[in-house]
Amino acid sequence: MKNILLFVLFLIILGGVVLYYEKNNTAVPEEVPDTIITEEDINVPQEVPDPITEEDENVSTPLAYKDIIVVKNLKKEAIASPLIIEGEARGTWYFEASFPVVLTNWDGLIIAQGIAQAQSDWMTEDYVPFEVTLTFESPYKAGDPEFMQRGALILKKDNPSGLPENDDAFEISVMFVAQ
Repeated sequence: MKNILLFVLFLIILGGVVLYYEKNNTAVPEEVPDTIITEEDINVPQEVPDPITEEDENVSTPLAYKDIIVVKNLKKEAIASPLIIEGEARGTWYFEASFPVVLTNWDGLIIAQGIAQAQSDWMTEDYVPFEVTLTFESPYKAGDPEFMQRGALILKKDNPSGLPENDDAFEISVMFVAQ
């Protein structure tokens, strides 16, 4: 009986301490102003140095994504196998010096996949060059409807945690050469 009374007394004292703390700790949270993002706030590089010359068959305009990844040598015309992809990505895009790359047909079916490998030290937040070669059979045959010529090259941020908030990808529309 004595133990029960001590326990009840302890609960009453604990409740009083909690109520006292709650009453004296009535801080009003600050209002957070609404953030408006404008085009000027988005930091995408306007020009990326491209070592590819006009004589090179892989002449292209570099494609940039969120100041994170730059793909340099996609041909302006339709692509064929083997497809060599070079570019630069921030070190945060890599895990263990690599990230996955997927090539899909018009319907999203994966027709090739590979691993882009860092060409220098990847443990930095700076741009790190990468390269990957994809070998595939063109899904577009002569005489097929034109929409079947389209596909997508998807460069995925390596996400070993598996957490969706850490996922990111850069999707580039491509056209396939007729087989």
